Amino acid sequence: MSRTVFLTMLGAGLAVIAAGCIFSPKTEDVVVDNGEYSKSLGHPDSLINDLQVAYRRREIGPYAKLLGNEFIFHFLPADAEEIPDGKWNKDQDSTGTFNLFNDVDVTRITISLQWYAPKADTLLGEPVQLVEVSFTDLKVDIDGGNTTLQVNGDRQLFAFQKGDQPGEDPDRWYFVDWEDQGSLGSGKPGPVNLLSLRDRIRQGGVVPVTVSELNAFLGMAPGLKP
Repeated sequence: MSRTVFLTMLGAGLAVIAAGCIFSPKTEDVVVDNGEYSKSLGHPDSLINDLQVAYRRREIGPYAKLLGNEFIFHFLPADAEEIPDGKWNKDQDSTGTFNLFNDVDVTRITISLQWYAPKADTLLGEPVQLVEVSFTDLKVDIDGGNTTLQVNGDRQLFAFQKGDQPGEDPDRWYFVDWEDQGSLGSGKPGPVNLLSLRDRIRQGGVVPVTVSELNAFLGMAPGLKP
């Protein structure tokens, strides 16, 4: 399926999610103090720190800087029905995250990750450092804070590699793989679809979601209106 066809199909479903459009570019810069970026990207921990700071500040430049040229985001199978191949490459992920950060109705993003120390492993035959994120606390406030999309307790698996692709710095680390692993204890109904997410958002309050859902349903459709 082509990206154009996919976006058209997704836009048709998203148009019924909420009466107010939550997919419009934000018109003002968000001024917040949500931590400092690392002075060096010489360790995987520094990239995880900077990922969180970029989410809180909603700054796409520092976020995209973390991704290697061959970066892949793997969606949860239950939340990937609309995603060709069930994954995004670097360009798709950067575009989706940009759209999430710049949505006018997203009033605040908070994130806190708990993770284990990196472990040496291999990915597709290449040496990497794997990091297991044991707890994801990610909240996206919309509609002035009346509704919060929350990832509560889900697990992630990150893989990092020293720069070895054209244009990459061989002296620093890059995200090369992000696998959303979800959580049976997250409280999120599953599997889900566009209509069930629409209904959950309409109820307001805290809406349990996964990182995969945030990417698929918020990140990919800026400016699509009923």
